[in-house]
Amino acid sequence: MENWIDRYGALLADYSLYLKEGDLVYVRSTTLAEPLVRSFYRHALQRGARVEVELAFDGEEEDLIRLGSESALGALRYGSIDLMNECTAYLLIRAPFEAKNDLPAADPSRISLRQKAHAAFSEIYFRRLGDGSLKRSLCQYPTLESAERAGMSLKEYAGFICHACFLDREDPASHWKALSARQQV
Repeated sequence: MENWIDRYGALLADYSLYLKEGDLVYVRSTTLAEPLVRSFYRHALQRGARVEVELAFDGEEEDLIRLGSESALGALRYGSIDLMNECTAYLLIRAPFEAKNDLPAADPSRISLRQKAHAAFSEIYFRRLGDGSLKRSLCQYPTLESAERAGMSLKEYAGFICHACFLDREDPASHWKALSARQQV
């Protein structure tokens, strides 16, 4: 495993979510971010947390919208609502697949069913953020799609993330703590 990925996983567990014994962490990402998910998983376990992982695969949502029954369109993954209600920490690792520009336009009524299903999840998420009962972190994992959106090569984009998150330093969390202290003044 690359050292920066291990530092990223540790930073997310220690600094971003400050995990402790007994925390239940709900992680969502795509299969592209598996190296970071695995690093975070290990660091979270070492801190005594339980981790539940949801990984989307390339084309999953498009296939569901195109082929799924109305019942399937109106539902989220089994257990995701319960996890959002019960977790103490939530981590979203953004790792987008290549944009699909060649898909035929989807039926708006099918898209509407999907949006309604996601609305219940979002309502719980924002309520818990508002009442302070949920620790959460959102981060970026370098993918070709993200790099292209940024006008960079994948290597350049990965370097950008490493530098922006202080992952090119020995102890990234200490740099984040110093930055936070400066911002409090």
